[in-house]
Amino acid sequence: VNLRGWHTLCRTMTPLQVTQAQERYLSAVFACAREEKGVVDFFSGDRVLVTFNAVSSCAGHPRRAANAAYAIRARLCEANAAAAAGGGVPALLVTAGISSGNALVGNVGSSDAKRFNVMGTVYSEAIRLEQVARGDAMARELGQAPILVHRKCLAECVQDYTVQFLGVASLDGTGDAATRSLYAALET
Repeated sequence: VNLRGWHTLCRTMTPLQVTQAQERYLSAVFACAREEKGVVDFFSGDRVLVTFNAVSSCAGHPRRAANAAYAIRARLCEANAAAAAGGGVPALLVTAGISSGNALVGNVGSSDAKRFNVMGTVYSEAIRLEQVARGDAMARELGQAPILVHRKCLAECVQDYTVQFLGVASLDGTGDAATRSLYAALET
């Protein structure tokens, strides 16, 4: 997950407001991930990596990831309203990319430093989906960025969400023929 326009927004806020906004965002991410049996594996600035079915078994992990993303969005909407009423920090809009597949998960690094890491195509796909969601024109129409789901995850998400086909994009960032279908999982 990521925040739409975070770096631009940070330039308009005081350091205290940036800290308050980040705390509001991360509190929502950690709580919603935990409720859906996800694990926050990494965060840096506004980018957060939440895994499902990596550290421990999690049945229905694509649906749980979508549930967590929408729960994060809902909590931020509530927090945004409260912050606006109190003259607090500006509204935060969340984007997410959801994919599923095999990955190398564990402590990776050198003899000098190691950290928990997720590596593999599935990670790259999720990052690319989130980037596409950030720039999607649909965000302007809805007032918030869509949560994009890789086609591999659709079977588990169609039960709970209305799925709208958005198009295709190269998920490896090269623009070559290796494209994947993109979908937006929309709330029912």
